[in-house]
Amino acid sequence: MKIKTLIITVTIFFLLAIQLYAQNEESPIGKVGFSKGNCFIKHVDNNNYIKLDIDDPIFSLDTVKTEEDSRVDIELSDGSTISVVDNSEITIDQSALKKEKFTNLGVLYGTLHLFVRKLSNGSFNINTLLVTAGIRGTSFTISTRDDGAVLIDVKEGIVEVEDTNGKSSLNKGDIEMYTLSGEKKRLKGKIDYKKWRLEAIKKIKQNPDRYLNKMLEKERRIIERLKNAHSKLEEYRK
Repeated sequence: MKIKTLIITVTIFFLLAIQLYAQNEESPIGKVGFSKGNCFIKHVDNNNYIKLDIDDPIFSLDTVKTEEDSRVDIELSDGSTISVVDNSEITIDQSALKKEKFTNLGVLYGTLHLFVRKLSNGSFNINTLLVTAGIRGTSFTISTRDDGAVLIDVKEGIVEVEDTNGKSSLNKGDIEMYTLSGEKKRLKGKIDYKKWRLEAIKKIKQNPDRYLNKMLEKERRIIERLKNAHSKLEEYRK
């Protein structure tokens, strides 16, 4: 539980820091296209979660979460779709600077299936504790688990990934796992994301302190990365 709490804390810090530099649009950035089971939303000005229904509006900086055997599909106004599967939580931040649109998803925990329309201006980024994934028109899955590992499975297009070791590109058919140790593993075949996430529980029970210390180390690195990102955005504004 300490590890999951740390993941959520760091990701929320990331999104709140971005909020200081972004314009929070009053109009919806999308809506719910499909929902089953127990799916909830929390607006930025409200601490309470409310249940989601089809056609409910989605606003910038909303947090969406799902429980067991649940799923919600979010249709963004630009034609992109975010499918949040069971036992997941994300925060959506979308802002506009001049004619460019910037979309940032913070994956607090869980699994997302995404179809991102080709972008003419701006950027679409996925942020986790270990990596940032930049997308320009693609279909892929990103999943996180309690030991901090991140899995990216590219169905179509290209995903640009940045972690503490630098930048790399994943193409159609590539499946890459990023771990707290900094090691990257290339996987093959069809992935059972739920099973992959459950594998972490056994590892954490074997050595919980090791994983917690690794998470703290990554947290320090992420804060430095955030400072650099904020500086670049401020320069862009000027």
